[in-house]
Amino acid sequence: MAFLAGRTQAKVPGSAVSASGPDAVSAFVGSDHATCPASSGAREAATHGLPFTPASPVDQRRAVTLLFLPGPIHTPTPVLTEDLLGLPGFSVGLFSPTIGKYSPVQMMLDISQGSRAASSLYRPVAPPAPGLIVDGHAEVARVKGWSRLIDRAEAAPANLQPGLLGCSLEGTDVFTAWVGARGAPVTTAIAAMAGGDSVRRAKVVSPDRLAASIERVQENFGVVVAELPPGGFGLGAIRRIAAHQPQRMLIVVQAPPNPARTRLLSIGVRGLGGDGGIKSASTRRDGLVASTDIAATILQRVGTRRPRSMQGRPIEPAHRLDAKQLRAMSARFELIAARRAPFGKDVLVLFLLVLLAVTLLGRLTGRRREMTARVQRLVGLSLLWLPAMLLVAAALRPSRQTEVDIAVFGSLGLALATDRFVRWPRAPWLPVCSVMTLQAIDFALLGSRFTGQSLLGSNPLYGARFFGAGNEIETVLTLSALLACGAFMCDRAGVRPARAFAAVGAAMAIFLGSGRLGADVGGVVMVAAGFGTAALYVARVKLTVGRLALLAALPVAALALIALLDAVTGGESHLTRTFQDANGPGDILTVVFRRFRSSVQGAQAGGVWAIVLVAFGMLIWGWVKRERLLAPLVGPGEDAAARRPYRAALSGGVAATVIGALANDSGPAIMIIGTIYLGTGVLYLRGRPDSDKLVEGSG
Repeated sequence: MAFLAGRTQAKVPGSAVSASGPDAVSAFVGSDHATCPASSGAREAATHGLPFTPASPVDQRRAVTLLFLPGPIHTPTPVLTEDLLGLPGFSVGLFSPTIGKYSPVQMMLDISQGSRAASSLYRPVAPPAPGLIVDGHAEVARVKGWSRLIDRAEAAPANLQPGLLGCSLEGTDVFTAWVGARGAPVTTAIAAMAGGDSVRRAKVVSPDRLAASIERVQENFGVVVAELPPGGFGLGAIRRIAAHQPQRMLIVVQAPPNPARTRLLSIGVRGLGGDGGIKSASTRRDGLVASTDIAATILQRVGTRRPRSMQGRPIEPAHRLDAKQLRAMSARFELIAARRAPFGKDVLVLFLLVLLAVTLLGRLTGRRREMTARVQRLVGLSLLWLPAMLLVAAALRPSRQTEVDIAVFGSLGLALATDRFVRWPRAPWLPVCSVMTLQAIDFALLGSRFTGQSLLGSNPLYGARFFGAGNEIETVLTLSALLACGAFMCDRAGVRPARAFAAVGAAMAIFLGSGRLGADVGGVVMVAAGFGTAALYVARVKLTVGRLALLAALPVAALALIALLDAVTGGESHLTRTFQDANGPGDILTVVFRRFRSSVQGAQAGGVWAIVLVAFGMLIWGWVKRERLLAPLVGPGEDAAARRPYRAALSGGVAATVIGALANDSGPAIMIIGTIYLGTGVLYLRGRPDSDKLVEGSG
């Protein structure tokens, strides 16, 4: 982007323009699009056309300098981390710049507001390129086009306020300044925005005077933002600035490259202490933080309260990861992004080839019906085993083809063994319990390390979620648990299915919603809707207005339970943050509306809406044809009541899919995955063995 500092008089968007005189300067402070009021000192300085300087030097122990150091643009690995690791006293790691599609301007906006939303939720998706006007006499700057950026943020279904970092400092004794090199990109000035569309103190100097200018500005300004030259000159400037003020916190961030692709960037922080590593409550991963954490870290250091609407959390010291480990983490996340679509196609093709071979074998041996039924059971059970195999692959980090082989042949092998030793229709309980056990170990003991690196996980590269259960795995686990619960209770004498569904649903709500485990609010709503519906269905409860109201209240009660559990255990799920940051019921309802709106906008992207309509149509068709589809469940002479839990599980699955799609911000993905797993349950059911003789085993 053409966002350059200089002293040209032409008003070109994206370039700096010099102006002079009190009239020009007064436009910089208190514009019509102000997001917070300017301080009286800044207004007085602007009135007289003079540079604004705080009255007294700052306490360097409560001050921060945010330095942007350009890194390589085309290098696929974050090699800048090696340079930062060589700086004494710095804690080094990686950070997620944006959610979704990367944009340099959006990265700076996210840093300035301490919050972010998926790029697809903005209109337009790419932020308009602003320009910078610098008054060299008054040393103040104005961002042209700031009002458009404010309007774009306000229109997005999220609580976003560009410039919130600087706005939070207005009215305190901490002031913000920006220093840039003449002729260099100045996108970083967005991070120094204060009241209105202005930067209170802005200096544009020659590159050889940059370090000295930063040192002088640091004396009186509690927060200083600057972009350094690349390479050794920039690293030398960091060492000089660090030596000049040894008690001041320094945050060195890889400057937003342009052009660039979505990837993790490098960051180093001096002043954290610890072992030399970083983490935050936003990511819960050693060596990884989010761009929104930078604003929260600055506010904590200078002693200013973090606004409720700011998503970021302060960066904390953590176990130190060397450059090789950081590169490996970054490479795995990039592989997830690159492999997902090809992986799905490869798995589908390989599954079809294997199952086609089994079907042909049945035809050749005169056992077509038997083999067809077995194929149906194997497909259903394989999909239930698939999440476990993907966790194993995430731990092994194999090549792409090996990962496909592990997923396909591992799932099929385990499905074959399950079908052999656990009788129909109970078999789904075994793969689901195995998956739940592995997920619980990863959530509780490993901090979601392998879930995030799984092809079914949330993929931290895109910045939407770093720990716990993402929307994809949330849907898989909820639907799988319903199928497992219904299958396990089939033909079980003495079992009270309604109570069992209620008990398993409560356990699943804690599993998915607790901040120490899944940490997912949408999963709690899905579980409550699905298991509540299943319990009412299996109990043959006649639906009345009161019982429908009770069913609708179940998700609310589950959310309250999880919030209480988090308060007791110290967990911090996304739900807990929502309650903590809300000013009242109105804010919570606003969050619900935004999630729904986000889901609708997600369905409108590309051709996703067509797939969602197909999935929804299949759910309706399945419900209309349910008696025919589920006919194999009860054979001649068998007790229909003993098999009713399986029907209840499928009914609960429909409710969980529809309600989950409405309650989450990834509704399209939930609708599609939920439909697939409901189809899995029906397919397994229709693969009933020809003989009524039960397979011997440990069913």
